[in-house]
Amino acid sequence: MKNYCVITADIRKSREAAERQQLQELIFTTLKEVNKRFKENLTVEFRITLGDEWQGVLPNLAYSYAISSLFIEKFYPHSLAIGIGEGGITTSVRPRSAEMDGPAFHRSRHAVETAKKRQSDLFYETTQPGIDILVNNNCRLLQIIRKSWTPRQFQKVKLYKYLKTEAAVAKKLQVSQVDIHKTLSAANGKPFLEAMENLNEFFIQTYNR
Repeated sequence: MKNYCVITADIRKSREAAERQQLQELIFTTLKEVNKRFKENLTVEFRITLGDEWQGVLPNLAYSYAISSLFIEKFYPHSLAIGIGEGGITTSVRPRSAEMDGPAFHRSRHAVETAKKRQSDLFYETTQPGIDILVNNNCRLLQIIRKSWTPRQFQKVKLYKYLKTEAAVAKKLQVSQVDIHKTLSAANGKPFLEAMENLNEFFIQTYNR
């Protein structure tokens, strides 16, 4: 049986959010963006399944981390619980993941519940427990670093991720390059982004076949 990847994501305490309408709109716009950006890497598009929870199906784990880390970035400062499950699908592939079933879905659901219990943003349950241990430990360490950031640090690290140089970030924010350098150093921004990229490359090189 072919193994698929199911990603299930939920926003913690979303019903308590003061800007609930804006949060709902953010969910719709983010899912639309992800579905378009990763169109060639999806088996079933991401759709809202229940409340503020959404789910999608991938042909393998190759882009699971890229997509999940993008969700975490887009919904900052809200806390997510994302469960990634790998396994077979016992139904036919259908337009909506809610109409499908199989081990991949069961693992994804269990992974979401585990993420909630452990206060983790992201948790993997694949067919290889050894990989799960290493990946989940790395994800947890990255989360600890990210949670220590101020909103301003998050903004600067995020801009550095896309603009690539301290000078470009400084120009964008109209501050000195020294200011950006100090912020990135204090936030461990560069090693954080390098670790993220390494995780992403691991999944792409291992599963993109």
